[in-house]
Amino acid sequence: MQNVINAYQTSTKMSGNPQNTEATLLINAAEKLALARDMLPDEKNLEEALTYNRKLWMVFVSSLSRDDNPMEKNIRKNLISLGAFIFKQSLAILSNPQKDSIDNIISINRNVAQGLKGNA
Repeated sequence: MQNVINAYQTSTKMSGNPQNTEATLLINAAEKLALARDMLPDEKNLEEALTYNRKLWMVFVSSLSRDDNPMEKNIRKNLISLGAFIFKQSLAILSNPQKDSIDNIISINRNVAQGLKGNA
């Protein structure tokens, strides 16, 4: 988890914009997942990609759950729900890797990243 936090802090310092940093990290996680999906049935990379993505979403959900988060409450609530879906789906994928399930997470990451870039 510390690696994800360090990557977030380093990227934020470099870009100066947390939304751009979050978008970049989500895109990177999506790319890791896509590569792992393409390497199935080898599940080692998939487990690493899912773990990275899950930790990233844990940081997001933690930040979104804070009362001092400036994001609109309804958007925060929806993103927290997406985070819960990511956690649940990740565990399901680990027990039964399916490309379409992995694609769902990749799509979520890319769409949220696109939204963050639009708001940056």
